[in-house]
Amino acid sequence: MAAVAATPADLPEAAKARGQYARAWDRFKRNRLALVSLVFVALLVLVAIFAPLIAPYGYDETNYAAIRAGFNTDGYLLGTDQIGRDILSRMIFSLRTALIIAIGAEAVAMFLAIVIGMTAGYMGGRVDQWLMALTDILFVFPSYLLIIILVTVFGRSELTIFVAIGISSWVGTARLVRAEVLRLRVREFVEAGKAMGANGPTIALRYILPNSLGPLLVALSFGIPGAIIAEAGLALLGLGVQPPTPSWGTMIQEGQQWVLVSPHLLIWPTGLFALTMLAFTWIGDGLRDAFDPQE
Repeated sequence: MAAVAATPADLPEAAKARGQYARAWDRFKRNRLALVSLVFVALLVLVAIFAPLIAPYGYDETNYAAIRAGFNTDGYLLGTDQIGRDILSRMIFSLRTALIIAIGAEAVAMFLAIVIGMTAGYMGGRVDQWLMALTDILFVFPSYLLIIILVTVFGRSELTIFVAIGISSWVGTARLVRAEVLRLRVREFVEAGKAMGANGPTIALRYILPNSLGPLLVALSFGIPGAIIAEAGLALLGLGVQPPTPSWGTMIQEGQQWVLVSPHLLIWPTGLFALTMLAFTWIGDGLRDAFDPQE
């Protein structure tokens, strides 16, 4: 007797999700700008991981005989700053600081968003009302003011800064997660999971979350540069990581003071900062087009 071909409805939901992401990856690869940006960001991550091996000097190593040295002077490829520290080395370590804080902040924000958004969307009723009321309160509260308050109270360590940024930036993603849960919880595969005796957490993590990863990846790609900007803004206000640990905001602030006599102090960190922001933005645009090809 001939075997009957499986229909899409008969396929395991995990296999359908894998197929969806494979098609999204194919669409993403056709976006050359997004693909180049992804490669650029991957290189930045590698540079940040191996910063102690790549940087030609220590980030706090000074040479008072080469203060504000220009481009490729005395062995300093990008010159030195106002106290003789190598700009290239400080940019590399600043990149490391920015990525640690940004990725940590987004991990905190994503965890809170997934837990609160899924609980609200799946439980419904009063639980949904109370959790959404909490998100509304935090949504109208100035997020940057909340970051400043938390950093001022708990200190300026990298851990404190990324937790503060994460706590202030989960609300929008939580609403997105809730909307995805409301859309997916009435689907056939969720009903099938309930019929097989799966409990609420199992259904949320095994059936709903894998099918919500597309919008979450898009939110993540836009959230990381937002966290980098927040960290740089704190440094400009004097609330960034403790010196001598370098950060982009600190380098830009110091460069502004010497822009008329030594413009390279401002040009190099600002240029890399702008390129990084553009790369993450183009990756986000590519992911959005990949998961929503008709928009």
